[in-house]
Amino acid sequence: MEKKSLILILLLLLSASCASAAPVSISLPAVYSTSEGEVGVLTNLTVWATNGTGHVFVDTEPYTQVDMQGSARLSSMTAYDITGINPETHDLFYVVRTESPVIGGPSAGAAMTVATVATLMNWTVKPGIVMTGMINPDGSIGAVGGIPAKLNISAKNGAHTFLIPSGQGNITERVRVVKRNGPFIRITEKPVTVNVIELGKEQGVQVMEIGDIRDAIYVCTGHKIPRTFLTGEVQTRAYIDAMQPLAAALLDELSERYNETDAIVNPRLRNALIDQIRTIEDAQHDYDAENYYASMSRSFNTMINIRRIRWYSEYLDSSDKNEYLSDLISSVEDKINDTEHDVEIAESKNGVLEGIGAAESRLT
Repeated sequence: MEKKSLILILLLLLSASCASAAPVSISLPAVYSTSEGEVGVLTNLTVWATNGTGHVFVDTEPYTQVDMQGSARLSSMTAYDITGINPETHDLFYVVRTESPVIGGPSAGAAMTVATVATLMNWTVKPGIVMTGMINPDGSIGAVGGIPAKLNISAKNGAHTFLIPSGQGNITERVRVVKRNGPFIRITEKPVTVNVIELGKEQGVQVMEIGDIRDAIYVCTGHKIPRTFLTGEVQTRAYIDAMQPLAAALLDELSERYNETDAIVNPRLRNALIDQIRTIEDAQHDYDAENYYASMSRSFNTMINIRRIRWYSEYLDSSDKNEYLSDLISSVEDKINDTEHDVEIAESKNGVLEGIGAAESRLT
C-alpha cells in the first residue's frame, strides 16, 4: 500500500511539473514475418514531455528491437532541432504497446518525430493518419520496407491517410509462390511491383509521399514549422578541406564492402544488394559537388544496409546456423566494447561534443 501511494505521488508530481505538455498518441505500422509472408500490425505509441534535463525514456511491451530506443533518441534530437527547443529543459517519455511479438524501430522514426514535436508544442495530431518512414538527422524521411502490409493493416483499422517516404509510391517486393505437385511442395519467390497509391485508393486511403518531416508535421497537425535558410558561405574552406579526405575514404570503404558482399551474396538477397547502387551513386554525386557531410551520411547508412545483407547471406549459406549466430553475436559484442572504450577515451581528452555524440548514436 505504501509503495502504491509513493508511485501515485510521483505521478502527480510529474503531471504537475509539465501540465502544458499533453500526451500525444499515434499508431505506428509495422510488419512481422510468418510462414505466409509479411503481416501488418499497428502499434500504439504515446509520447509526453515533462520538465527535465534532456533524458529520453522508452517503455515497451512486449519486446521491441534495440533500434526502437535509437529511433526514440534520434526522433527527440530532430524534434528539438526543428522546433528550436532546448533539449536540456525537458525529459521525454515514449510508451509503446503492441500485440506483435517483435517490433523494430527505424521505420517508426518519422512518426515518432511527429508525435514528439506535437507534445513539445502542445499540438493535437489528427486522427486517421498513419505514417511509416525513417527519420534522418537533417529532417529528411528515409525509405522503409513492408509498405503494402502496413497500408493494409492501417486501412483495416480506419486510416484515411497513409504517409510514405518519397519515391516509394511504386515498390518491388519478393512474393512467395507455393506450388504443389503431388506430395512435393516447391516454394519460390518472384518480384512483384506494387503501386502503393492505387492500392490505397482501392481501400479508400489517400497515400501521400512525404520527403521532409516538416511536411509530415503539417499534414498530421495542421501547423507549419518554418524552414531556416542560411545565406552566404556556410562552410569554410578549412572545413571543406578537412571533410574531403574523410568522405573519400568512406566512399572507398563503401565500394570495397559492396564488392565483397557482391561476391558472396545469397541469390535471395541479390536484388536487395542491387538496390544499394542508387544510394552509392547519390553519395558519389554529393562528393563531386563538395557536399562532403551529405556524402558521408549516405555512405554510412548504405554500409549498414550492405552489412545486414552480408550477414543475412552468410547466415543463409552457413552449414551450422546456430554456430554462425553465436559467433556473430560475440564479434558484435567485442566491437561494441572496443567502441565504448574509444568513446570514453575521447571524453577523457575533452573531445568535441558533437563528435562524441555522433559516435554514441552510431554505437546504439
